[in-house]
Amino acid sequence: MALLATLDEAGILPPEGTSSANQLIHGLIQVQAAFMKSPSPELAAYLVAAEKHWIMKHKEEGEYGSLATRGLTSRALESLILYDKEHPMWEDPKIVAAVEAFNVSRSDWVLIVNMVTQAERVFRDRGRSIHELYDQWRAKMPGGNS
Repeated sequence: MALLATLDEAGILPPEGTSSANQLIHGLIQVQAAFMKSPSPELAAYLVAAEKHWIMKHKEEGEYGSLATRGLTSRALESLILYDKEHPMWEDPKIVAAVEAFNVSRSDWVLIVNMVTQAERVFRDRGRSIHELYDQWRAKMPGGNS
C-alpha cells in the first residue's frame, strides 16, 4: 500500500508486527472500506463535504481523485483529516455508527491522524510534499498509473 510506503519513507512507521503497526494497517484498510462501501448517507455526505473542502483549499495542487474512485490516497486521507478538525466525525453518532460498522475505532483514527501529521512534518522539513512522495510510491505499484 502506497500510504504505508510513504509513512515508512518518513521513518515514522511503527516496527512491523507491533500492536501499533497492526492497528495502523487495520485502520487504513477499514477506513477505506467504510468510506467506499458503507450504505450510510451521512458518511457519504461527510466524504463529499470533506473532498469539496479540500479541493477548495488546494485548487493549485491538480487532480484530486475521489476516495470513491481512487481509494484512500494521500489527498483523500488529508481531506478527511482536515475536515475532521473542523467537523469532528466522532461527535456525530450516525457517522460513528457507520465507521464502527467497519470496525474502525476512534483510537484507530487518532493513530492514523498522528502518523500522517508526523509524516507531513518530516517531508515538509525536507522540502517535500507527502503527496509527491505518495504519488511516486503509487506509480511504482501494480496499477499505479491508472
